[in-house]
Amino acid sequence: MQWADTCLLILPCGRSAHLEAGWFCGQGKRCIILTRDGEEPELMALLATDICISLAEVLQALAESHPCGWTKDAQAKTFATTEQEA
Repeated sequence: MQWADTCLLILPCGRSAHLEAGWFCGQGKRCIILTRDGEEPELMALLATDICISLAEVLQALAESHPCGWTKDAQAKTFATTEQEA
């Protein structure tokens, strides 16, 4: 979990998964919750960076931004530059 930048919590799930998602939120990392349409999230779910009701919404959330504010394009350019220097 320390090296991961994103947590995807798929509901319903067990208590340990909720603890792990809470850890991500506490570390300031991106936490996405995938829930069912029409199901009201619990209060603590508001700590998540995104609450989605479909896989399409999850993919959109992942594509929009990096937890550190990077766009996917900026991230790709950074990794390309790093590989060229190595």
